[in-house]
Amino acid sequence: MTGDNSERQATVIFGGASGIGLAAARLLSGHGAYVLIADSNDQATELDLVRSGACSFFRCDATDPQQVAAALELGQQQGHRLSGVVTTVGGAHIHDPLEVDLAAWRREVAFNLDSAYLVATSAAKLMAGQGGGSIVTTSSSFAYVPKADRIGYAASKAGVIALTKSLAMACARQGVRVNCVAPGATDTPRVRAMTGSDAEWQKICEQSVQGRIQSPEDVAGAIVFLLSPGAQSVTGQVIWVNNGSYMP
Repeated sequence: MTGDNSERQATVIFGGASGIGLAAARLLSGHGAYVLIADSNDQATELDLVRSGACSFFRCDATDPQQVAAALELGQQQGHRLSGVVTTVGGAHIHDPLEVDLAAWRREVAFNLDSAYLVATSAAKLMAGQGGGSIVTTSSSFAYVPKADRIGYAASKAGVIALTKSLAMACARQGVRVNCVAPGATDTPRVRAMTGSDAEWQKICEQSVQGRIQSPEDVAGAIVFLLSPGAQSVTGQVIWVNNGSYMP
């Protein structure tokens, strides 16, 4: 993950203040990489990783082009070379699919797909200029196995996969790799809150092919692999981290 001190590798994680993004920040900083957490949650300043100096924090709205550009520039300046960019920004809005609400649809698409577009394309342009790098986007099993109560989320996460593949093809010759992780149900506070009860959570675990639900660290491990030199021939791919709930 790192070179010598003059070539310290930098990774910027958008949405890195919690869940999968935070787990990735912990793993990467443990490997000695400079990690910048770019997140709209100001409470990230209280994270042990930030307070200890293992990671830095930059307040950033991933749907704002200027803020995204500023986060990438800061990561490059502090780390000497921007080797990795990850975006885990996203979330589902549960609703009646037959109620037409264009404003809500646009908010959800902006949060999930616009943010991925801004982060990935901005990072790709910067990395092409420096001779390469690795970008990891985040989709969801709902992209291919949707549920009726989250059509905006499913549609936008399917769009993230198409975006990833198209961008990977566009910048492959510049040494920039673009891949995607697509988690299934992951043991995060947000997912547990959406589940509703311990009994329902246990039911989800029992229905899993592996009989368990993955941790954020499980998904973060796939992200770290895609950022690593060991994945230098991997681009335009989707890694499904879902305990076998979807097998393409």
